[in-house]
Amino acid sequence: SFKRRQFPVLLSFAMTIHKSQGQSFDKVGVYLHSPVFVHGQLYVALSRMRYENGLRVYVADNGDQRKHENGKVYTRNVVYNELLE
Repeated sequence: SFKRRQFPVLLSFAMTIHKSQGQSFDKVGVYLHSPVFVHGQLYVALSRMRYENGLRVYVADNGDQRKHENGKVYTRNVVYNELLE
């Protein structure tokens, strides 16, 4: 006899924050293994979805970003003042 096993897999894709600029999506997942390194990059990553509940963010717990006691997750928005002068 022949048996077939199916797995509930959905088609998806990944792209960089720079590549997503100017596009809108129904659902957005952002994986931040380290803080973003360009000023404004975090805003671009978090503003790509069309719907308020379409955003999921994973922030790795390391020295520059972590989960605090109040349950909120923080990451650094790195700005090099020397470059802005």
